[in-house]
Amino acid sequence: MGDFMSALVVTGNASGTGKVSLVAPNTNTDRRITLPNESGEIPTKESLASFLPAAWINFKGTPTVSINSSINFDLPVRVNEGDWTLTFETPLNTDTYAVLISANREDDSNVVMLSYHSQSTTGFSISTSNSAGSDTDMLSISVVVFGGLAWAVQLRQV
Repeated sequence: MGDFMSALVVTGNASGTGKVSLVAPNTNTDRRITLPNESGEIPTKESLASFLPAAWINFKGTPTVSINSSINFDLPVRVNEGDWTLTFETPLNTDTYAVLISANREDDSNVVMLSYHSQSTTGFSISTSNSAGSDTDMLSISVVVFGGLAWAVQLRQV
């Protein structure tokens, strides 16, 4: 090895007993970690969790409801044509989260209107309708939820 101009210094905290581990990969290829040339903290999984969705789902809305892919959602329940109830697998810790919805039909004959309502920490309902205001089932529905810290809570348990 050669001489280095920088050093890695680990300073313990008198009130903590946590450990820091740096494990080399099981490979003969060198790995490099480059720290930014600025002061501040390295992001943690808890701090990054605020940028991740608390839940998301893409599901088939007709003729039989089925999940294509999801995180933190149970199988949606079709209440009536164009109306579904979505339930979180792990409840959120607030009911003031943001909901983003998109949907598509088998054809492009009508404008799709989307709405959500009845927000709670355990879930909410969504409605889809055509341009005439009639409730209409959709071929595919995607929903993303931000807020509620579901992921932050789960990550802290890892």
